[in-house]
Amino acid sequence: MKNKIAPKIIVLTFGPLLFWSTSSFSLEMDEKLTVRVLSLSNSKKTMLVNRGLEDGLVVGDHAKFFLTTGVVARGVVVKASPSRSIWSMYRLVNPQEIESDKVINLKISTPVKLTEDPTKMLVEAHSEIEAGSEVLAVPVARGDVSSKAMASKSNGNELDDLEEVQSKGIDKKQIEEDNIPVVSNSNKAGINKKWTLEIWGMAHFNGLSTTTDVSSTTASGVNPGKQSFMDFSIGLEKYFAEKENWLHKFSLNVMLHNNIQELSGLENADNLKQSSFEYGVGLHWHLLEDPFTYGRPILFSALYFGFGNTSDSVTITSTQYNESFKGAASFFSLGLGGKYYIQNGFGGRILLDYYRRSEKYEVSNASSSYSKVASGPRIMAGLSYRW
Repeated sequence: MKNKIAPKIIVLTFGPLLFWSTSSFSLEMDEKLTVRVLSLSNSKKTMLVNRGLEDGLVVGDHAKFFLTTGVVARGVVVKASPSRSIWSMYRLVNPQEIESDKVINLKISTPVKLTEDPTKMLVEAHSEIEAGSEVLAVPVARGDVSSKAMASKSNGNELDDLEEVQSKGIDKKQIEEDNIPVVSNSNKAGINKKWTLEIWGMAHFNGLSTTTDVSSTTASGVNPGKQSFMDFSIGLEKYFAEKENWLHKFSLNVMLHNNIQELSGLENADNLKQSSFEYGVGLHWHLLEDPFTYGRPILFSALYFGFGNTSDSVTITSTQYNESFKGAASFFSLGLGGKYYIQNGFGGRILLDYYRRSEKYEVSNASSSYSKVASGPRIMAGLSYRW
């Protein structure tokens, strides 16, 4: 008789303790958490995030995933380890907002109620849940999972996750990277795919060297000179939100550039005042970070080229010569820079580049022609706004 009573006593004594140990650290209903998407299946119905048992997520937890713009998806935890969890997404409200490496918020919610009407069911109801499955049976109650899933939760072996996730095409490297930063506040860092246009302005601080080549019937030669000036550029930039598009990492620019400067170097002139107006196009290639990122710096390379016109007024002291010149110009630049944005779309940028401008002057009623090349490094900094 004692042998029959003893197991019952053990169950009654330790059963509640076992239940408490598996649920006391789980998140409460409506509790919120910020996660980073580590990887996605092609259909976006299976998602790996950087939060797991240590953060209170347990197999069978349902949650709404949301951004500042609203709810984007609903899902359920189908497998969990201490620092990772796999979610099966049974409702995608706004799938284009769900991307790898994106920071997103979740709120623990009640499970979706199942209906007896088979025409209105999300899926066939059963308790077996398999990680990575494109078809999900929604549990009726939180924690209603199979013994297989519960065993996975209790032992917390990430190698089991790795084998299962690998078979579904998720990158092994991303699972093993425990040093992926966790962003605790989505207001500090994230990705906004709605920012496809940007207007920017930049101030140029230039220190260029020049060479002037004059050819005429009376004289010829090359004279060195210097330029020091500040000018200003404005531009409009276009981004491409679709990650499948090969242009996603690139952005296209149209820009206007105007400057007024004083310089020396044209046939040893004492003074030359120049104004120029240039227009061109450019291409930015964003490195490391997604170009739609805010809250983290974005490294980019830049290539620009274009055309314009110039106007010079020159005074040559030795000959008391004073005349105005009008000419055409072309330019190109290649550089490396950084961008940084905050959540409301305002940002700043800095660019270090190599710039080269060629100018050609035809003097009317004279046998002289001038060509000038200005080249050298530039440092540019400015502000921008994205929307």
